[in-house]
Amino acid sequence: MGRISQPLLVFLLCSAFQSARGRHLFSDSKETPSAFTRGKRADSTVEVPGGYNVTVLLVPGSHTVHVPLRTETVIKERCLVQDLEEKEKELEEVYATNADLARQIAALQKKLKEVESSRDGAVKAQITELQGQLQDKINKLEVQTQDNSKLVLQITALQGELRGLKTEVAQATEAETTDLKRQLEEKEKQLKMRNKQLEDKNAYNAKLILKINELENEIWSLQQNQSDPAQVAELQKELQDTINKLQEQNNDNSKLVLQIIALQSQVRELQKKAADPVTKGQIVELQRQLEEKTNKLEEKDKDNSKLILQIINLQNEVKEQQRRNADMVAKEQIAELQRQLRDKDEECSSLQQRYDALHDQLTSKFAEVSKLQGELADRDAENSRLEALREQLVAKTKNCSRLQSQYDELQKLQGKCEETEELQKQLSAWEGKISRLERQLKDKDSDISTLERGLRDKESENSRLERELRDKESENSRLERELRDKESENSRLERELRDKEDDYSRLQRRYNELQGKKEEEEDTKIRAAVVTMDGNTAHPKLSLSRDGREVAVVNTRNVPDNPERFDTSLAIMAKDGFASGRHYWEVKVEGKACYSIGVAAGSAGRKGRIVPKPSKGFWTIILTRNGDFRALAGSPVTIPMREKPNKIGVYLDYKGGEVAFYNPENRSHMYSFTGQVFQEKMYPFIMTCEDSDVNEAPLVLTHVGTSLSWLG
Repeated sequence: MGRISQPLLVFLLCSAFQSARGRHLFSDSKETPSAFTRGKRADSTVEVPGGYNVTVLLVPGSHTVHVPLRTETVIKERCLVQDLEEKEKELEEVYATNADLARQIAALQKKLKEVESSRDGAVKAQITELQGQLQDKINKLEVQTQDNSKLVLQITALQGELRGLKTEVAQATEAETTDLKRQLEEKEKQLKMRNKQLEDKNAYNAKLILKINELENEIWSLQQNQSDPAQVAELQKELQDTINKLQEQNNDNSKLVLQIIALQSQVRELQKKAADPVTKGQIVELQRQLEEKTNKLEEKDKDNSKLILQIINLQNEVKEQQRRNADMVAKEQIAELQRQLRDKDEECSSLQQRYDALHDQLTSKFAEVSKLQGELADRDAENSRLEALREQLVAKTKNCSRLQSQYDELQKLQGKCEETEELQKQLSAWEGKISRLERQLKDKDSDISTLERGLRDKESENSRLERELRDKESENSRLERELRDKESENSRLERELRDKEDDYSRLQRRYNELQGKKEEEEDTKIRAAVVTMDGNTAHPKLSLSRDGREVAVVNTRNVPDNPERFDTSLAIMAKDGFASGRHYWEVKVEGKACYSIGVAAGSAGRKGRIVPKPSKGFWTIILTRNGDFRALAGSPVTIPMREKPNKIGVYLDYKGGEVAFYNPENRSHMYSFTGQVFQEKMYPFIMTCEDSDVNEAPLVLTHVGTSLSWLG
């Protein structure tokens, strides 16, 4: 027999497995090939890893490869494992590509920060120089006067520096944040100290000045966030009213200084909107008011007014320089972030497509492996799919969160840009791109929502099934407890019943023994027998009352198949038999349409269908379905009856060899078996027809009167 190389065989079998569903390439039939096939096939055997010898039957003109079933399963599993390993390698390559991209992004961010740091150094130096000049001017104010102008200007300058530091903290890297926060804490301490000095000098004016500072800070925050202009205007009106409340005390220039600062702030904001004619009119009016306040300050304090105005101008110049620096940084950051966003979005789309393709292939392979392993974990497979969906959801959520963060950053940076025509055009272009990004983000949100709904549905279904399982387990536990209680109670009752039956049997035997002795002494006297039927001999469809004297037809019971039990004919025998004497008992048959009553030998057969005749060990009379009474002697004998009796009396003369039947209601004789020879115990016997209905009346052993003289 020829040999096939292992690589070629594995290739053939793997290829065959890929299309086995549609072409039946693998045959797991246990039948041997026909003579025709054996004549035209080519057999090849090869040993594959695992110790299996594979016999390949190649039939000309056919594409069938016959492989033993166990070997086929092993080869299929190994082919799938090989495919899975290849897909895992491809996934590792994707992850490696992602890691390279992450390193490139980190390098770009680091380079961008270095460029920003080198450019910001010169700007920060210029701001520091202006702040130094501002502090020198403030220090030149005459300290010997009781004027609060110096404190007001120092507080205003500190507030400006705090706003600048907060802006730098928001834009700084993690390494720069610590030093900036330290500077911020120092400036806040200086501001608290100046406010305390102002309160000590003039309590009422100090409260107003501090309120003015709070209003200026709030107006600055709203202007930075491009809030509602109406809200800004309302706060500016409140600021002006508060400044007007300052008391005129001696040569205190605080009110004029604060009014000049507020007017300059309004002028700067309106100059940004100078294209509007109404805004131009407001600018002219505010400039006129500013000039009046400046003239008043010069008239009131000629010595210090120039210094105060120079200080205010330097403060404005510092603010303007800080704002230009923030705008320039914002523009460059917007451009860089948007470019990175486009690049990363393209890379993410490509990687997502590749990931989806690989994920689909892996899902298919895992499904085939699960099929080969059998129905090992239908529920585990469902949970695995849910876990995969959850992982996809987490990945997509993180991706969307990152995009949203970048988008929020773009929104913040756009708010800091100056509204010029050129920038408006650029912003319009970027807004179009951002709209496209928003649409893409919505699409991804829609995908995520779909996955979330699917995940919620599955989790809801799992929760429902788990609740049902818990309910079933609780119900089972409750039923098991009840069953154990019932079994325990039943066992107890059965023990009591057995004890009672044993006591009764013992008493019955004792009674029968005494009765037998008495009968031996008085063999000629007829005794009324107290008959109790034996439940161990009853057919499964016969039910015996607790006192053992009533026999009814019921549905089949689950009882042990004792050797003494009748298994086909619906019959039952008494517990105790007679081996001597003359005995008489009565059976109530009212309402019964078919029965057989009499005596049976202890050795009479119990299994199979019973024919109740003397040769089989039975001496009975029978009421047939046709309403005829018969006795099975040597040949069937029909017993003429004018009317059906409600009771049948049975008379047994053991020594005389006679079994007779009577109608006790009219004391008439029905039939007698005579000349019999009894050599074993004879037992009272009752049988009902096999087609008896459960609704028919039972057969009852009744009590016999004490006077039996009529029996002769």
